[in-house]
Amino acid sequence: MKSRILKTVGLIAAMVSCIGMTAFAAPSPAASTVVTAVSSATDADGNAVNVSITSEIPAEYTQAVADIKTEAKLKEVQEAISMRT
Repeated sequence: MKSRILKTVGLIAAMVSCIGMTAFAAPSPAASTVVTAVSSATDADGNAVNVSITSEIPAEYTQAVADIKTEAKLKEVQEAISMRT
């Protein structure tokens, strides 16, 4: 009988302590500016990473590519995407 009471008290104490616990997760990162250029990049080993685009952009998309490279158009597209979610 005594062990049953101790088990019950122990379970109640564990449940009460679990109720009081909260998650201590880091907040999600947020950006307030738009990245327009990359000054440098390195991989996990610290080696420099060079990125180059080797494919040609079709003629019908050249204006869209030029538009999206401007900060105003990029912000507009990001806002439109964030409104969808």
